[in-house]
Amino acid sequence: MFFLIMALSYIFLYTWPSCSSNNSSNSSSSVVYVYKDVDASGFVDLYWIISAGNDGMKFEYIAKDGKGEKTLKSGKCMELTFEDLKKDVPNAVIRGAVQMQTKIWLLGPIEEHYSGRDVYGILVPSTARLYMNDGAISKDEFIEVCKLELQKSS
Repeated sequence: MFFLIMALSYIFLYTWPSCSSNNSSNSSSSVVYVYKDVDASGFVDLYWIISAGNDGMKFEYIAKDGKGEKTLKSGKCMELTFEDLKKDVPNAVIRGAVQMQTKIWLLGPIEEHYSGRDVYGILVPSTARLYMNDGAISKDEFIEVCKLELQKSS
């Protein structure tokens, strides 16, 4: 546990740049959320890191083991409600308990589906569940891929 705390401290202090937020005081700050994939097992820990600052929201997907860490994927992130997503993608379905006013974070594109389309993720902060549209049925259907656990928010 001590090594995990030290590693996370290292990440916060040395790897993430500070971002300015849009607020009335114009102070320099960013908001960072670190989620651990609790379904991952073995020798590697997997983390989804969401950061928000003046330059927008971003995600990072990292793998970490005793030898270090590696960024597996990074990209854009957008905060919206499921209702907002349905306005742009009327056929969007999230296979889980998500209401129209539920806040979601749209991640991606994360990877390319074998059929050539982009795969996106939806992280629901209130339930710490991650959904992806990488199934074979529809590009608009998001299926739960893992349960996450909030490790840190600042």
